[in-house]
This record gives sequence, structure tokens and C-alpha cells, in this order.
Amino acid sequence: MGKPSTPEPPTPPTASEIAAANIETAEHMAKLSRAMEFGEELMRDVRNEDGSRVKYEKVATDVPTGYEPVYSNETVNTSGPSDFSFRSGNRGQYKTESEINSDGEIVGFTMRHGNFGPSPIAEMAHLTGKKWH
Repeated sequence: MGKPSTPEPPTPPTASEIAAANIETAEHMAKLSRAMEFGEELMRDVRNEDGSRVKYEKVATDVPTGYEPVYSNETVNTSGPSDFSFRSGNRGQYKTESEINSDGEIVGFTMRHGNFGPSPIAEMAHLTGKKWH
């Protein structure tokens, strides 16, 4: 019987691996800092005693000791169009129109062709209820 061979040491990480790990750590620290500052929820890894993962759960962060939460009220005024239209076709004979409600959502689309009245456009119905911007 001879001496047991020594195991090979692991290869050291490359500079790019170290940089990637540093970036990942910085991102997690920034997320934790923001959560602690603003009281946002974080995901906590819940494990069994044997180390196997059970689940992730949302956990609210507490305001750090010595800090008081700061709340403020502010009024935000926004503006936007109440309607919009565009022309299409070879000579611009089709006029597509839409209205915007007070919440900034598209109400619906209609198309005018020449002197004919407006008719709904089914192909654009999926945009109804979306924000205009």
C-alpha cells in the first residue's frame, strides 16, 4: 500500500468570474438597502434542516432601528391628448380615430373612408384599455 494521492486543488476563479460575482453581490446589496429604506418586500429562501429548499416567501422588511418612516403627499398633474387620428392608404383616404379617457386609456378605434361614417376596427380592439403613451 502506498500513500494516498492528494486531491487536486480547485482552479482559482478567473478575473471575469470575480467581476461577475462582485456585480451580483452589489446588486443584491443595493436591493437589500432599498428594501430597508423604503420598507419593500424581499424574497426569503426557506429551507429544511437538511438544507433542501422548501419554498420562497415574501417577507416585509422593517424600518431600521433609529429611523422613522417618512411619508408625504404630493399632487401630480399630467396632461395628454383627448383624442388622436392618422391617415393611411395610398392617398390618405382612410382616417383612423381614437379617443382617450380621463385615465389616459384608449377608448376604441374607428375608421372613416371618404364621406362614409365611422366604423369600428376589429384588428385594433386589443389596444382598447391600454395607456396611450
